Amino acid sequence: MQNYKKLLILLFILGIIFAYFLLNSRSKSESKPESVETVSIKNTKEKAPDDSLSIQEKLKKNKAELKKKNQVFIDRVQAFNPDPGVDAELITINLEHCIMLLNSDEEPNVSYKTINVQSDFQVKYKQDLNSYCDEINDKHPEYLLTNEDEIKVLRDTLTSDNEIGKLLNNFYKDENFDLETFDIASKIKHLKNVNPNLLLNAQRYLHSYFGDHFVKKIGAMIKSSDRDYIYNVKNSATDLYACNAGANCDRLSNMMSFYCNYRNLCGDDFNDILNNKMSEGIRLDILKVHEYMQDSFK
Repeated sequence: MQNYKKLLILLFILGIIFAYFLLNSRSKSESKPESVETVSIKNTKEKAPDDSLSIQEKLKKNKAELKKKNQVFIDRVQAFNPDPGVDAELITINLEHCIMLLNSDEEPNVSYKTINVQSDFQVKYKQDLNSYCDEINDKHPEYLLTNEDEIKVLRDTLTSDNEIGKLLNNFYKDENFDLETFDIASKIKHLKNVNPNLLLNAQRYLHSYFGDHFVKKIGAMIKSSDRDYIYNVKNSATDLYACNAGANCDRLSNMMSFYCNYRNLCGDDFNDILNNKMSEGIRLDILKVHEYMQDSFK
């Protein structure tokens, strides 16, 4: 009996000791602060620097990100140029008329209209253009012709790691820079080698050269002080230069849609309207400036 009491007392003491350690352990675990990931830490993790990546690696990463967002994006990247930003620029150059037409709220037979009275040539042209743009859009949904915003998103991916990227970035950031004639010739040649259609926008990319500097030369060359006339000749001569270099200047091209819709100069291609729709004086002035461009940009 005496041993039984001693055993009960020992068990009671052990129970008290166990309860003490249990309560103490729980108190410590509850008072320990949780690890909180702050916004700054989270942002740092999400925005890991990739400056060490090569241009090829950046493009690969960019394509993967675009693919996650929209499968159409990655397909479209392969349209005209492996760089998605340059590719979006070429889509705009080649098919801006279709983008305007397909995103217009107007009826198809009157959309893309800038003059009140249309000639029979213009009416027929617009009908053909509607069919052409619908067909292109059906065959190539990856061109995103009905979504201007997504095209701009792609163009914003332009990289300045290459010569074309630098030119386009300078233009879209409106950074004017002066270049010697030799440098201009080098830039023109590079545009032509990458894709002749880029030459259709050469005046915009290199506006510091094709602005007042070039206008003054042309004015003296064609003996005219009429600024509007000089600009028309300059623009047409530049288009002719691009066409002869291999740019798309067919009847339903973006460039030709401008001449037909805006100036009522409709033809099979640019050489057709140059030789058959323009007056002899304008034609000769355009050819004179075009010859000067050929000599300057060799």
